[in-house]
Amino acid sequence: MNSKYFNIVNAITLSRVILTLVGVLLIFSGNIKLLVVAYIIMSLSEVSDIIDGYVARRDKLVTDLGKILDPLSDSISRFFYFFALAYHGLFPIWFMVFFFFRDIIVAYIRIFASFSGTVMGARFSGKIKGGVQFAGQYLLMYALMINTVQQGTKLSPSFLFWATVIGVGINILVVVYFRIKGGLLATILILMSVLGMMLYSLNYVNFTVNYLATFTISFIVISVTLYSLVDYLFSLDKDIKKRYNVITGISLIIMMFLISPYFLDLVKNKIESDAVEVSWKSYDIPDIEKTDGLKIRGVINVDDKIIIAASRVNDLSRLYIFSGMESIEAEFYVDLPHPITNVKDIEQIGDYIYLIDDNINTVIELDKNELMQNRNVKITKEFYTGFTSSATLCAVQFNSMNYLVINDYIFSGNLYFCLIDGLSQKSDLIVQTNFKIKSEFYIKNLFSKDGYLYVLTNKIGRDLIYQVAAERAVFGGNIQSGIVKIIKAPDTDQIGISLVNGSIVSYGNRSKKIFVENK
Repeated sequence: MNSKYFNIVNAITLSRVILTLVGVLLIFSGNIKLLVVAYIIMSLSEVSDIIDGYVARRDKLVTDLGKILDPLSDSISRFFYFFALAYHGLFPIWFMVFFFFRDIIVAYIRIFASFSGTVMGARFSGKIKGGVQFAGQYLLMYALMINTVQQGTKLSPSFLFWATVIGVGINILVVVYFRIKGGLLATILILMSVLGMMLYSLNYVNFTVNYLATFTISFIVISVTLYSLVDYLFSLDKDIKKRYNVITGISLIIMMFLISPYFLDLVKNKIESDAVEVSWKSYDIPDIEKTDGLKIRGVINVDDKIIIAASRVNDLSRLYIFSGMESIEAEFYVDLPHPITNVKDIEQIGDYIYLIDDNINTVIELDKNELMQNRNVKITKEFYTGFTSSATLCAVQFNSMNYLVINDYIFSGNLYFCLIDGLSQKSDLIVQTNFKIKSEFYIKNLFSKDGYLYVLTNKIGRDLIYQVAAERAVFGGNIQSGIVKIIKAPDTDQIGISLVNGSIVSYGNRSKKIFVENK
């Protein structure tokens, strides 16, 4: 295999591209077991990235082709992994522009340098960039797995144990086969130990990773990526002093932040100074997560009863009906039929209850009376949303007409209003949208009552509840124009929002309690 242009080292480098394509497809699936496999494949890709240069230098297999293939394979691998993470909302999609143009510009720099007889290999700043991207990639991937598990998907201890053993074992076999020694061997073993512990700990983590954390990781990754680009540009002129490329790099990073949607959101009251404190009553409810292995997804008040929607992703969704807040046991529960296995929100208006399932991206209409009186699930209609991921649902009465409101929480900042009367099951809801309004919030849940929208949002790691005048928001074209009141939520990880006798009701995922506004 060894030749002037191609050898075993270049084969290792190219294998990284193949592994990446497989890993990315698994990440797109969203299935927790396939995500674990993708995590292992990512680790194998990183080990191949670490050892190919070492083996090339040790065995005198350095080639000009290898100097080009190594950074090219890194770029392809990083780009597609971060793109897959962006698909799940963990990496801002607009950051991908910087990834793309950085690598295009560096490629042209290398071509330009080659005309003068110089082959530009990987620079030290590129190695730093690779290390930071590696760390960011794994942290975001770990966040995706944590959030998936927290949605109710459980992994058996035996599966995690063997996945960890096999994943670490394969990487060690690669290290042994290529006779890696010394400090590099120690580095890889430490890395495998850390990644193995992270993987095995998945079932023991009891929190979700919020937007602030993922954005911070993403911003650090892009900042270092931009500096690496500046370093490559300035390397064409050896007379330019180092401090100039540092100043230029920092300036670009600041400019990137200033033009980012995140900063614009900060300017538009991302941190709300006028949020008011209210007193809350808290009520204990049965620990559905421990007893039934389901995650609570929404809470509503129907006919003076409390309905809690809960799910175990890709397995089961269930509705629990309680006689009131102080009830410690459910009156009854009903299981929803397959494929409704990932309910993300629940609403009620008139004689119908509406659910939204994030796996099949469908709004399901249930007969309320059949559920409350006969304890049966009767599906009357189903509407496909037309979104790739849509987890926020609301039923709103506006101008004496009832609307379903959906929010594509990853790819769009809009709330889409669809008139319920006359909705067709043959067309996507987004196609049947009557009007939409803009939101600059990350919306977790919505509720509507008496002309107001109650919007549960997450802002810089804390939850806030916005009371919004629906008419003002609709005619203003955005939620901000209708804000009446901002309330600090009682917990840091609220799920679901409703009203009972004029008091706000929400479920605290961390405290496992239902909170009711004390009026």
